[in-house]
Amino acid sequence: MGALIWWIKVSYGEYLDSFVINGSMWAPITIMAITIFLIRVHPEPADACCKCFEDGVAFSGVFVGVKLGQWRSTRTQISIDSPVEMSIYLVVAKLAVKFVLGRLRKEILANVSQGLLSYSSGELQ
Repeated sequence: MGALIWWIKVSYGEYLDSFVINGSMWAPITIMAITIFLIRVHPEPADACCKCFEDGVAFSGVFVGVKLGQWRSTRTQISIDSPVEMSIYLVVAKLAVKFVLGRLRKEILANVSQGLLSYSSGELQ
């Protein structure tokens, strides 16, 4: 599935980009529907340790996300005024916030689960 989407992107990339950028909200919805259909008809591998299905789904998710971002970025004020400078600062700030919140969440969940597990096993007295 990932190879099929890659081939479509390489062969019809400019047409696909102009369809998404110049289209209405139905353009990314159409791309999403086609991608979900491809995921649905993709056969699951017989071997349980084969990660090709998960890789195809992940690649499809990235593809849909990029197309949705292309469609949305042409309709925002930030991308029209200063597409490079402002978006870089926003991306860096967003990544920093996600990193800090993710680390805090991990630490809190680890401590809470460790406390609950040690309490339920009787170690905490």
